[in-house]
Amino acid sequence: STFAESLRILRRYAQVFFVPGNHEAWLSPRDDKITSSLEKLDRIYKLCRDYGVYVDPVYIEYKKKNHLWILPLESWYDGSLTFNERLCEGFEHWPWVDFARCKWPFPIGDTQSRNPRIPIGLVEYFLKRNEAEILEPWLRDRESNDAVMTVSHFAPNQQCLPDWKDVNSNTFRDEWLDHGAGTMSAKFAKVAGSTLLDRQLRSLST
Repeated sequence: STFAESLRILRRYAQVFFVPGNHEAWLSPRDDKITSSLEKLDRIYKLCRDYGVYVDPVYIEYKKKNHLWILPLESWYDGSLTFNERLCEGFEHWPWVDFARCKWPFPIGDTQSRNPRIPIGLVEYFLKRNEAEILEPWLRDRESNDAVMTVSHFAPNQQCLPDWKDVNSNTFRDEWLDHGAGTMSAKFAKVAGSTLLDRQLRSLST
């Protein structure tokens, strides 16, 4: 596959870290034997490991005395980063490719809710996988003075949205939508990430 060939080429020249996002969960006609997007993601993880690409916690020693953990965290989106529901009118008809190409063993959002096409419980499922496969090994093996860096495809809070121009602001300002695509930005916020990921990230510092 193109993905496998890309990994092979990259590994010729460097150590490679990979964190899957929404595109990796897409199913195509060639994936007719794959039962769900979760199975597709698991196959991608196996392929990465087969090629020596890092998808698990990585411990790095640098400058002899300094140590760093890199933790790749899974997530999805749940609509919790929404900043303007008025601009999201018609979200249920928005042609976001995930809605057509992803298949989950989870119920899809209630048609009466504000997020009628977003899988219910998917973020929680991925965060539990993080706990078992990433955070527990890290907690077991880390030293008290180790640094930690997390990476994820999905945004953990609204301040990470591309239109959020002041990271110190707790509320969105309409004047930031000065590019003429406010409805697109508002709808994208629904599929950008989850505040539950932010909660998990902040728990690492306690």
